[in-house]
Amino acid sequence: MIKQAPALASTPRKPVPQVWLLEGGEDNEGGNVHGVYTERNLAIDDFLDRTRGLGVCGPDESVIRVGQDDSLRAHNGCDWLTLRPYDLIG
Repeated sequence: MIKQAPALASTPRKPVPQVWLLEGGEDNEGGNVHGVYTERNLAIDDFLDRTRGLGVCGPDESVIRVGQDDSLRAHNGCDWLTLRPYDLIG
């Protein structure tokens, strides 16, 4: 008879601290960081303001995409803008 090993108690993991970067640029030419935020909701207004500069008038699903990690990406012509989380590693 095969005995099953006892289950190991899982150690609760602390959430990894994150920052949200607002970045923008042109396809094939790189980009710049326009802002660093501690929370996504603190960056939303700046993201939307900058999308208007790309010629995007509002949260149009064909132009602004939401990622699985709640990141945002706007693309118009060759210009792009992203708001995405980055884990802080210490």
